[in-house]
Amino acid sequence: MIHASDPLAGPLATFSRHQGDLLEAGHAGKWALVYGDTVHGVFESRHGGLADGYRRFGNVPFLVREVQAQARPSPTRWFADS
Repeated sequence: MIHASDPLAGPLATFSRHQGDLLEAGHAGKWALVYGDTVHGVFESRHGGLADGYRRFGNVPFLVREVQAQARPSPTRWFADS
């Protein structure tokens, strides 16, 4: 589960809201670029979405996620105790 303070919490929620529309538009298997509360584009590859995200927004948190009917689990984030 994503904590509200996670910088990707907003983009993940935005992706979830738009996932059905992206699937209906025929974007299954493509990659969506999400920054803030907007889907900024759909790409053939993850690399294409990442490259455009860095070009447009710089080195800030943004999301590039595959559009699919069933979500795959996200990688677990590990944090070391200080």
